[in-house]
Amino acid sequence: MKHLLLIFIAVCVVHTMSFAYDSIPAKTDSLPAVMTVTAGGVTTKLSLIDTVAVTDRNCAGVKKSEFGCITAFVIIFLVIISFIWLTLKSNLLRDTVNNPQLLLENAQKLNPTKYATYTADDAVNKIPRSFSLSRAQLGIWIVIITCAYAYLALCKYWGISIVFNNTALALLGISAATAAAGNVIDKAQESNECRHQNTPSQGFLYDILSDQNGVSIHRFQNVVWTLIAAIIYICKINNTACGFLPDLDNTLIALSGISNATYLGIKINENSKVSQ
Repeated sequence: MKHLLLIFIAVCVVHTMSFAYDSIPAKTDSLPAVMTVTAGGVTTKLSLIDTVAVTDRNCAGVKKSEFGCITAFVIIFLVIISFIWLTLKSNLLRDTVNNPQLLLENAQKLNPTKYATYTADDAVNKIPRSFSLSRAQLGIWIVIITCAYAYLALCKYWGISIVFNNTALALLGISAATAAAGNVIDKAQESNECRHQNTPSQGFLYDILSDQNGVSIHRFQNVVWTLIAAIIYICKINNTACGFLPDLDNTLIALSGISNATYLGIKINENSKVSQ
């Protein structure tokens, strides 16, 4: 299960790298400078000069830069490899442990042979902590949006400034707020005896889907909607308007927000002594 993270990111890399060799030009629609609208017998002329300036951005004839593409893919490669390495070798995306002794006891229950000779001091640094859903979500969006920006700015639209649009801000804002709120909730639950964050990792996917009662619906729906939004975002990278990051439908962004709010709302009741 823990290798699903690597598979997901590898798919992102392969899909993104294919963009550099896509010979299909980006779709550019020319807009009239003035549009005539008739309503209720009244004719009104609307100027679209500003709209043309924003959407066109003088991108006619823009080509991919070989040097820019190489630079972009080096950056993308380094970002993804660093993210994977830190995910596996550090506590970047892992829960905070506040009771090493309990972590050791839970680890010995799961694998008595492996952890038989461990002490509480060993548990802090040698027993892998469980992965955090909110931290994983934030990390994945940081990687995806960073790599998309590097590709568009350095390769596809070389020499054109890239607009950091509302979609990117909303996705990063939602995931950052979820991670921050999740951390506050975890801090408030540190005194709970059955705190599931004090258990060792049982694999990336199982960790992010589970609380103290096992796989939970509020975590499952959050993972599903995050994956849907991430896949759609990646698929739109090569078809963006010139100089813009991908845009997601406002409804999908709203669903992402609702999904995260639902996760946090039910997370407040995690680590209770009552088993479901």
